[in-house]
Amino acid sequence: MKVLLVGNYEADGQWSMNRFCTMLLRGLREAGVETVVVRPEVILGGGNKWLGYVDKFFLFWFTLRRAAKGGWVVHVVDQGNGVYPVLTRICALTCHDLLAVRAARGEFAGQRTGWSGRIFQRMILHGLRRARGIVSVSGATQRDVKRLVGECEVIANGVEDFWGPVEAEVCAKEYLLHVGGGQWYKNRAGVVRVFIDLRVRTAHALKLVLVGPKLDEGLAAEVRQAGLEAEVIVLQAVTDKTLRALYSMARVFIFPSLEEGFGWPILEAQACGCPVVTTAREPMTETGGEAAIYAREGEWTKGVIEVLEMDETRRAALVAAGMENARRYSVKKMVAAYIEFYRRRQ
Repeated sequence: MKVLLVGNYEADGQWSMNRFCTMLLRGLREAGVETVVVRPEVILGGGNKWLGYVDKFFLFWFTLRRAAKGGWVVHVVDQGNGVYPVLTRICALTCHDLLAVRAARGEFAGQRTGWSGRIFQRMILHGLRRARGIVSVSGATQRDVKRLVGECEVIANGVEDFWGPVEAEVCAKEYLLHVGGGQWYKNRAGVVRVFIDLRVRTAHALKLVLVGPKLDEGLAAEVRQAGLEAEVIVLQAVTDKTLRALYSMARVFIFPSLEEGFGWPILEAQACGCPVVTTAREPMTETGGEAAIYAREGEWTKGVIEVLEMDETRRAALVAAGMENARRYSVKKMVAAYIEFYRRRQ
């Protein structure tokens, strides 16, 4: 068996998808499977979206057609490249979520997609329907795929052994942590407002550490108005080593997402021994298992306070359960499932 992984265009900065591709590449090679990655080169695009489309969906077509010859199992690792099944024979495609497709269809109130985006998402949906086999990363994503595309199987993402507790000379434990981009469904507004609510209404004097882009001006203004500007720390482009330490030393990891495809940071935090407070809906409940504190929208502050006020015995039990839950999502298990999936589609 030879596997050709189709990766993402570097200029798009799809950090999590690049990471998934690298993890799968390493895992397949360790399992003895000949595996290579091919991805669109940045030739014309750079900072121009439209020229980037030329790189990805016209120039790359020639590269992909050549690379796919010779009996390779072709696997597109990101549903955002769902156009590729239209261009060539795709044996497998991983669907991490269909949030952009659903937004373009008007399924999320208040989320508007421009005309070009709607056309592009329709093209992706058409391509997904042409793939020979689709894998979804969670039961929640599987339901979306079945409704909009067709049949698919679930292979949950793995968590690398790298993620685990680290000891620091000074163990802060006096901050809340959130990891995520600025997309609407990541709900950074919810994170900031929970923090403000916590600081205004309680005696818990924690800071807030946000790993991701700078706060937009509206949220930054809310922080200034609350007099908490010095208490909110935004860290951009941190290394995995730093992120591991941040998880390990945080008092609580808060992840109040409105929608997700899987919720990788939940498992990373659990693996590093950090209690998790997240949304009481799938896929968060699926990923976090019985080892997280779940709260409905508007009740996240209550969930954070519950963790902050736990006695040491209960907190230790929650941490241990989280680490055990994270171990269920091994990379070897994920890779073995993909190999079996490929064999059935050769």
